[in-house]
Amino acid sequence: MSAAFVTYKGVKSFADKQETNRKRKLLEGQETIVYDVDVWGGEVKTQTVDLGAIAVEIYDSFYQNDWFGWTENEQAAINALQKVPKANIPKLEDIYYKAFKEILRVDFVKFLTNTDFQRIKNKFN
Repeated sequence: MSAAFVTYKGVKSFADKQETNRKRKLLEGQETIVYDVDVWGGEVKTQTVDLGAIAVEIYDSFYQNDWFGWTENEQAAINALQKVPKANIPKLEDIYYKAFKEILRVDFVKFLTNTDFQRIKNKFN
């Protein structure tokens, strides 16, 4: 048995990391949205967001943060979610589920404190 495939207490194995990297390459650039943002002073700025890359960023912040599986980077996940307009959250949820077989909203509830989840809850409503 190769040590590369050993898991301990839910730790992602080397094979899982390879699978995530493969999915990352497939996802990036797949679903890009462009939208206008009204910034201070009436100026309109165009934003471009790659939903596949955002899905990977969120997944990595929860599941691929370290080899021991004991820490998550909650703030990175929140920051990634904040990049996506509320109208596009259902698309992001779909991409996230298809790629990782995890439910985006459930992962946020599972990994965030109640206070942190309350800050972003309106994105899912």
